[in-house]
Amino acid sequence: MIKTYRHGETINEMMEREANPRKTMYLNEILLQYRKWKQASNDITSNTEEDLKKKIKLYADYRANIFLKKYRKKIHFCGIENFSKLLFLNLFIIFIKMLKLLKGKI
Repeated sequence: MIKTYRHGETINEMMEREANPRKTMYLNEILLQYRKWKQASNDITSNTEEDLKKKIKLYADYRANIFLKKYRKKIHFCGIENFSKLLFLNLFIIFIKMLKLLKGKI
């Protein structure tokens, strides 16, 4: 099991640099969502088609939450664009695994 994904480290780095209490509060909310998503994703240990779909759904829900308007407006200064690239990379990896499983069925 992966201890921390790179974007989890990015959240922590952003929190260490941030002095504004409101922005820190938003980052804490995002960190909580990250931890919930990571735990749920790591609890899925197989790479069956069904489980990969679950992981993709978990990821999509997590990503939708962290890109809510209130977060985009308040933490845009933190480089959320780089953060989203890291999130996209994890989703891409999940899709690759899913395609490998489906390859034999097509």
